[in-house]
Amino acid sequence: MRENKTQILAHTFKLCKRSDPDFPKCLREAAEFNIHQLVHRFKDLRIPGLKPLLIPSLVNGSGKRAVAVEQLFHNCNLHGFEHVLLEKFE
Repeated sequence: MRENKTQILAHTFKLCKRSDPDFPKCLREAAEFNIHQLVHRFKDLRIPGLKPLLIPSLVNGSGKRAVAVEQLFHNCNLHGFEHVLLEKFE
């Protein structure tokens, strides 16, 4: 029998149960661990890796302050996801 995509991810990802007495801690640790798993691509699932994270276009809009600056970025490569540490995750 062939595994489906959910079963493949369940084998490599850390999961938490809501009944866990320290669910918030488990969730933070699982999120951190799972981000590290996503650094490398999942070819069979067609999920690209986060090393680097490729963003074709990014707009950082201006606020309502005295100096309004809008930033436009194209073809961004974000690095460092293999070193993510989460202090708080809600």
